[in-house]
Amino acid sequence: MSQLIMKIEKRFVDKKTGQIFFQFQLGPFKKTMATTVGVALRRVMMGNSKTVAITSAHGDLYQGNSLREDVFEFSLNLQQVVIKANIFPFLGTARLQKKGPAIVTAADIILPYGLSLVNPYHYLCTLNEGYTLNLALVLSSPARTRFESGIPLRSATTINTTNQVNNNNNNESLPVNDLKRSINQRKKKAFNEDEKAPKKSVNILTKDSPKSLPLDSILVDPIYAPIQSCSFEIINVVGSYFSEYMELTKSGLNQTPEYLRISIATNGSIEPVLAVQDAIQELYGALSLFLPLSYVFASSYNVTSSFDINNISNQQSKHFAKNYFDELCKKIDLINLNLPVDIELLLRRNGISTLGNIIKTPLLTFKNIGFTNKEFLELKQAISKFGFWKDISLANWETI
Repeated sequence: MSQLIMKIEKRFVDKKTGQIFFQFQLGPFKKTMATTVGVALRRVMMGNSKTVAITSAHGDLYQGNSLREDVFEFSLNLQQVVIKANIFPFLGTARLQKKGPAIVTAADIILPYGLSLVNPYHYLCTLNEGYTLNLALVLSSPARTRFESGIPLRSATTINTTNQVNNNNNNESLPVNDLKRSINQRKKKAFNEDEKAPKKSVNILTKDSPKSLPLDSILVDPIYAPIQSCSFEIINVVGSYFSEYMELTKSGLNQTPEYLRISIATNGSIEPVLAVQDAIQELYGALSLFLPLSYVFASSYNVTSSFDINNISNQQSKHFAKNYFDELCKKIDLINLNLPVDIELLLRRNGISTLGNIIKTPLLTFKNIGFTNKEFLELKQAISKFGFWKDISLANWETI
């Protein structure tokens, strides 16, 4: 297959919302290969969550009729704020300050260094006269969840009710005299605590809540999806008449290359080209596991099946299979040996790039290029997994 060519066809940026629409063509691919690549790229890009979003807001939100919107609507508006970042994972805070009467937009958010707003004209809320909005916004990437921001998720009422039920259950098992004594002791203890405590009203919502956590907090369900849509189509380059092309396709003789046309729409927090690059790197990292399989999967059955089993003994068939397996293993690249980076670079600088090159190279050569005892043992451990250098020990290395 020839070298892949990427051709950009369209790129459009919506100045109002900050969305980026991108379309490019990739190819050529062999028959049906474009569909495989297109599905894999689309699934990886749609799962991309490399972005930063608002997870909660903290501040004084309940001073009379301050906002014209209710808290739920304000939370949904904060959810739609799109932030562009270059640092991942990220956890920080932003400020939102505005004096009413005024219309609050995303441009009023003061972000930390390194972050920028994609949709500064996005509407958040409307402030009434005589009120100043002062909020702290918690920003987080998907590596950190909103539950790490320290927001209380359980009510004090539930805890108190549970304790009362537990106390009642324990009292039912006590004798009558002990029960009366227990009730009197609790009443006396409660009376003494009330006398010592200052006389002020107790809010049942804030009772037993941690004092370090503010009540005026809004949870925002973050949207970690920078890729809003991704679709692809297959383009066939037909070099003959359509009827002839269909006949060749039915008979399986058509080798016309295919091209992949991908259309991407992002919310502006990530460039589509970078999203494609991240998807390709993720796919390459996932599929690099299968690099040595073309050599390792040369089983004895595949080798001996080409011989007449009735005319050769079991020992001879195993010998053939072992020799064939050894020859294939010698073609394995150094990258599949999982060697340390410094050892791999040292070998490649001296023209050793495969397992076969290592086996053919005398031990004296490794000493001359600067191998230490520790590096020799690491190399031996990697090679012995394939059945080589098993009879060579550290003593043989030191006597050279």
